[in-house]
Amino acid sequence: YEYDGKGYGTQHAEEMGRTFVADNDTELFTLTDYRKRYALYRTDEGLRSLHQRKPFIVVWDDHEISNDTYKDGAQNHQRDEGDFYARRAAAVQAYYEWLPIRPPFGDSRLEIYRQFTFGKLVDLYMLDTRVLARDKQLVYSDFRDPQTNAFDQQGFVAAMNNPSRGLLGTAQREWLTNNMTKSEAKWQVLGQQLLIGRMHFPASIFNGVPREQVPAHVHTLANAKRRQQAGEDISAEETHMLSMLMPYNLDAWDGYPVERERLLGFIRQLDKPVISLAGDTHNAWHNTLTLNDGTAVATELGTSSVSSPGMENYLKFDDDTAKTLASDLPVLITDLNYCNLHQRGFMTVNFAHDHAVATWHFVDTVRDKAGKVASTYSTKISA
Repeated sequence: YEYDGKGYGTQHAEEMGRTFVADNDTELFTLTDYRKRYALYRTDEGLRSLHQRKPFIVVWDDHEISNDTYKDGAQNHQRDEGDFYARRAAAVQAYYEWLPIRPPFGDSRLEIYRQFTFGKLVDLYMLDTRVLARDKQLVYSDFRDPQTNAFDQQGFVAAMNNPSRGLLGTAQREWLTNNMTKSEAKWQVLGQQLLIGRMHFPASIFNGVPREQVPAHVHTLANAKRRQQAGEDISAEETHMLSMLMPYNLDAWDGYPVERERLLGFIRQLDKPVISLAGDTHNAWHNTLTLNDGTAVATELGTSSVSSPGMENYLKFDDDTAKTLASDLPVLITDLNYCNLHQRGFMTVNFAHDHAVATWHFVDTVRDKAGKVASTYSTKISA
């Protein structure tokens, strides 16, 4: 919601008649701005039809306010753009006005986290990892010397492992752990914004590889890993590159490893089947969630976006490259079981007492109303 007319749409927006109106084509700052953008999006017949046909359980991410929002600012909110808290308040008010959700009954309109119980089968916990308590994201460039470009590894690791940095905040975390402990439902399901799973890539990807060459570089490293797994010898350089890993996205739970370990440690003690649902990236993911010692404690299911572009857009690769990259990443990323990096669609999860089945549904096009589901991928999770 927060972008200007050139900020996020693809090159096809104009030909599809999906450009912004003249008085609302900038970034959004005021309540009027946000209201107009919601009104514009509700001219989409498909969105109106979806709201008519299906119930929604919603929670915000960052783009309802500003890119990479945190508790007292945002990456895309600059000092000359007015008061951040006023902008956030306007965005939150418009959100409650336009979406099918009851405002919270707590002390703050920001306390959007809440629980839904579906008999003895599922307890769903909708969480806020964006607005209420998140500390500012780390940025790799802040740890590079501007003169030499040398990376301050020690300083970065110390900042990453600072136990005071978090996403949930004490009140939300205690609410979550208390309710999950008391729950009588078979499945505990987290509905939240970000990937929890470790997306640790070889560090060489971050060290000067041009963006358009990333898929080829990943493919080379994945093939080296495949040879290594087959018992073949690989070079010392390949061994070194495969051993040096860095988190890909510091905006996700990867940027808050202490908070993640705290949550996953609780889940291990809970000893109940847990599935975490995620969005944010616009691509599809299936991760095993593990503690630092490698113990598997939960499953993560990340949905693709319905229409917004994903990794294939900002890395500028074609479908064939995307398919190759999607087969390479699970080789390099230990906890990643599956990903789809180029198709749009949605995900369904069906729960039974002893298992759950997740299915990703991918459409053949988002540029034509005649588009249809062209392929699916399913996985079964045992309780």
